[in-house]
Amino acid sequence: MNSQQKRSRPSMADVAALANVSVGTVSRHLTGRGYVGADARQRIQSAVDELGYRPNLVARNLRTQTTNTIGVLSMGPLDFGSSSVLSGLDDASRQAGYGLITAQLPHDLDDPRAPAEIERAAGRLLAHQVDGIVLASPYPGFEDLWDELLNTIPFVTLSNHPRQEVGATYVDSYAAGRLATEHLVDLGHRAILHVRGPRNLHESSDRERGYRDVVDAAGIDAQVTVPCEDWSSTSGYRIGRLPIEGRWTAAFCANDAIALGFQHAMYERGLSAGRDYSVIAIDDMPDAAHFHPPLTTVALDHLELGRSAFRMILEHLRTGSPAANTVIEPALVRRESAVPPA
Repeated sequence: MNSQQKRSRPSMADVAALANVSVGTVSRHLTGRGYVGADARQRIQSAVDELGYRPNLVARNLRTQTTNTIGVLSMGPLDFGSSSVLSGLDDASRQAGYGLITAQLPHDLDDPRAPAEIERAAGRLLAHQVDGIVLASPYPGFEDLWDELLNTIPFVTLSNHPRQEVGATYVDSYAAGRLATEHLVDLGHRAILHVRGPRNLHESSDRERGYRDVVDAAGIDAQVTVPCEDWSSTSGYRIGRLPIEGRWTAAFCANDAIALGFQHAMYERGLSAGRDYSVIAIDDMPDAAHFHPPLTTVALDHLELGRSAFRMILEHLRTGSPAANTVIEPALVRRESAVPPA
């Protein structure tokens, strides 16, 4: 063969010969299915790199009946939390050699068009023969639509109210609500306002429940605003513009974006966070450190939530059994917006 001719594509057998292992050992290393010793893995990878070997994914998928793709059914607006979850899923899947196919679903389960749209989205994912599905929705009742899916394909739901005993991963919004309120109580506040998240969402209800349990235990009267329309700073600003009955020295906002809008409304009233009142929220989005003053918040690791969901799908695919539920615990981030009452 002269230099003008194309070189033949290196095969798995070429890799095995150069690494001095069997073809089966090379296959186990490349697919991650089965044990391969550390020394053999290193020799195989060196051979892959030297030869420039690339697996024939089409042929392998026909043999194994897998596509190395995961479907994601996501319901609700793309905010900081949901986009971070998708980033975590994408990061973990790429590292494992998988791809993602995502479908963004209507926001309102009560919309008459919602069931048909959800069915079409699920049908598209199944038509692509995805190896597993991640269900991401904060709306109660969403999982009721997936009874037929439970026994047909590996799936993980991002819900702290799962219907099944296994196959769920979630951030603990109830614990986050408790942690935020406990911090204000520990600072000495005895008049704490809760700026509630959107109605009919698990996260909003759980964060309010955590708040109420802490203030009840401390002998403090609960003060809860009407629900925000969504998780945005605009909603927080609108709540802050409404008349707020009663005296309060600290506000626990349902998320960082709502806190930003609420602080803006309070500033227009002549009140500054960290001086005239304290404010704490939940999420720890990157901008929270640059609020004025920097926002005390409870961090929820949404990136890890996405990675956790992918690991659980992968475990189900490798073992044939659903992975045990996992919980991503919250963590308090102290900054200048929450201080003892004046």
